[in-house]
Amino acid sequence: AERAGGLPAPHGGHGAEVAELAHWSKLPLDFVVAGVDSCGTTSLHRNLAGHRDIVFSTMEEDSFFFRGDGVLPRRDEVEGLQRTWAARRGPARGVWLRGLAHPGLFH
Repeated sequence: AERAGGLPAPHGGHGAEVAELAHWSKLPLDFVVAGVDSCGTTSLHRNLAGHRDIVFSTMEEDSFFFRGDGVLPRRDEVEGLQRTWAARRGPARGVWLRGLAHPGLFH
């Protein structure tokens, strides 16, 4: 059996997980609303989301930066975020800023 990237599966169920990484420059993101609990990030997120030229990955807290424990994002995660933007853009949207919000990013 093979795993991602054509690598053979580990024998005996003991092995490392392999995932292709992406560079931060490939992340389709213009800004992040980040902070600590009770510092106003949720309010800022809601107010910015009302602007017609700003779109967020989700209207909830986005845990993108907490999905892995590596220094670089995984390629599949970056591609997933790219698909999110493509789906949210729609044919009528012009130029807009892409944001991600998580009030507890600095915990």
